[in-house]
Amino acid sequence: MMKTTVVLDEELVEKAKKAIGVKTKKAAIEAGLNELIASGARKNLRKMIGKAVVEMTSEELDRLREDG
Repeated sequence: MMKTTVVLDEELVEKAKKAIGVKTKKAAIEAGLNELIASGARKNLRKMIGKAVVEMTSEELDRLREDG
């Protein structure tokens, strides 16, 4: 954990809290950061589509998706 001071648009923070159903600024900020990380990962995966040779059957791929 780290402690930091930032100046945030109060209305924007309140909208974010309501949009995701959290009560604290900390929860809203953490949710936003997690979404940015996930969004970046999805973007990187989209860039990789079609660039790798995968030698797996569709059943093996399905199992991999199910296992996470």
